[in-house]
Amino acid sequence: MASLDRLFQSPPVPDPACDVCRANYNEWLELKNPRHPKFDPARAADVAIEIRRHPKFGTHK
Repeated sequence: MASLDRLFQSPPVPDPACDVCRANYNEWLELKNPRHPKFDPARAADVAIEIRRHPKFGTHK
């Protein structure tokens, strides 16, 4: 669980101009929230990795 804790302490940084980044970030917020019906820490970790790997800040084509 330590690796999941690290992901939640260092949130992914989405590109605010990218719809995909924003959608993934909003999903991540839901998945990491224990009070949300979609709460799923493992999936939250996957989405955080996806956000971090997605091209950012003017690199979109």
